[in-house]
Amino acid sequence: MTCNPKPCGAREGAKRKSEAIAFFGFFFASSRLRVILDPEMTNPALTLYPYQRRWVQDDARFKIAMISRQSGKTLTSTLEIALDIVRADAAGRRVRWVVLSRGERQAREAMNEGVKLHLKAMQAGFREYEVDFDTRIRALEVELPNGSKVTALPANPDTARGFSANVLLDEFAFHQDSRAIWKALFPVISKPGLKLRVISTPNGKGNKFYDLMTGGGEQPPAPAGQPPKGADPALGRPRVWVGNDGWSRHVSDIYQCVADGLPRDIDELRRGAGDEDLWAQEFELKWLDEAHAWLPFELITACEHPDAGDRREEGRELRRTGRALG
Repeated sequence: MTCNPKPCGAREGAKRKSEAIAFFGFFFASSRLRVILDPEMTNPALTLYPYQRRWVQDDARFKIAMISRQSGKTLTSTLEIALDIVRADAAGRRVRWVVLSRGERQAREAMNEGVKLHLKAMQAGFREYEVDFDTRIRALEVELPNGSKVTALPANPDTARGFSANVLLDEFAFHQDSRAIWKALFPVISKPGLKLRVISTPNGKGNKFYDLMTGGGEQPPAPAGQPPKGADPALGRPRVWVGNDGWSRHVSDIYQCVADGLPRDIDELRRGAGDEDLWAQEFELKWLDEAHAWLPFELITACEHPDAGDRREEGRELRRTGRALG
């Protein structure tokens, strides 16, 4: 059977255009990676602080990070994803990443303010979609010319089970029913070469993030950083180590992040917080003792809705189900 010359030519032209876009994206991504990760270069397209560079440059199959609140965890992790899919797409390979967030709003932020932001900065061509994962959950997707794809959606055991892909668990300590999500998720990345990234701040000890972060044997000694006067000597220390379970673990509290260049006024923030438990958990990354809490943290998290307080999401839920969030 012969093809009509025009459609065949159109397909060939589209293929060449796709290859050109992919090659340019690869070239730009490679240059951008050098600019981002080389601390000696001036005027970088995006400044990464040393704790962020350590995370992006760590190519371990399994890695987990506990980093101070609002210190660029998601931005850095989505950069790794964007670089990975652009390089794979340029090489003619397809890779798949899934970002599982605490809720739909957080998944949207990871996609719009992370993945797509980086791809646009790399001038990588991509298509974007918003699809129904089921009747209650919207999934956001971007797809590159050769088929590499990123999907972002809220985490639950059903969404965790539905893919075979590399996975980023964003703010995992705050996911509802994190142990059930973990049981459904881990087989997803069982295929050799698939990667798993887990990032969060602490949320007590009653969740799977705590299990993962504290497992793998004792942490080896690390050189001292710049802990505050009179503080716990474990604070302010750049800690990266691989446990006997194969997990690469990263810890950067607020003191280490600031020592690495993050612009934050520690004294002002601590005074403004007015809550030592909040400061200890969100910024110093301490595991709060649930013996002093009225309710276990996991029980509290299970009753929270990630979009409570977001009037747009509350309105959508009320129209969809007739029930308010909560």
